[in-house]
Amino acid sequence: MQSEEKDMLDRMLRVDHAGEFGANRIYAGQMAVLGASSALLGKEGAMACTVAVEESISEHYNSQIRALMEKDPDRYTQLLQPIDWTSLALLLLITFSMEGVGQPNPRPHS
Repeated sequence: MQSEEKDMLDRMLRVDHAGEFGANRIYAGQMAVLGASSALLGKEGAMACTVAVEESISEHYNSQIRALMEKDPDRYTQLLQPIDWTSLALLLLITFSMEGVGQPNPRPHS
């Protein structure tokens, strides 16, 4: 893997980790004030916030996939395959059950 490509992947992973951490904070905030927000915005307002966050995340990941495909289509073709949601759900359950998940990494990525 070329240094430029590795740098791009490292950058993407850092941004993705920060974005996921931010999304988790947004959802935690929603849960903390769900009663108040439901009274003010209703359930539809809370769901609209969730949908907006998820759409933004989806657009972000799609732009990353486009950038990788421009770099090396043969190498990253697998990114265009449908997601196996069962495996992803299992992976997420395992990941989030691990100690320290969701905490920012104090060490810089190398």
